[in-house]
Amino acid sequence: MSRTRKILLIVLALIVAMIVSYFVILIGFLSIWDMMGYGDQNGGVAMGVGFFFAPIGALIIGIIAAIWTAIKLSGKH
Repeated sequence: MSRTRKILLIVLALIVAMIVSYFVILIGFLSIWDMMGYGDQNGGVAMGVGFFFAPIGALIIGIIAAIWTAIKLSGKH
């Protein structure tokens, strides 16, 4: 497999993992708070999750997915 193809697959893994994990974290946080009966009067908590917690979690999970993909593609596992 060519080096360019490996890099594209690693970047694709990063992007897909970030998008999927963002929505999983966002929906998970809001669902848990809804089950606990937490009422968000002005939307500040939802914005905090949407603009702070979910992007940080998505970045961390995306980097982990990219590293894992790179290790698998290198054949040194």
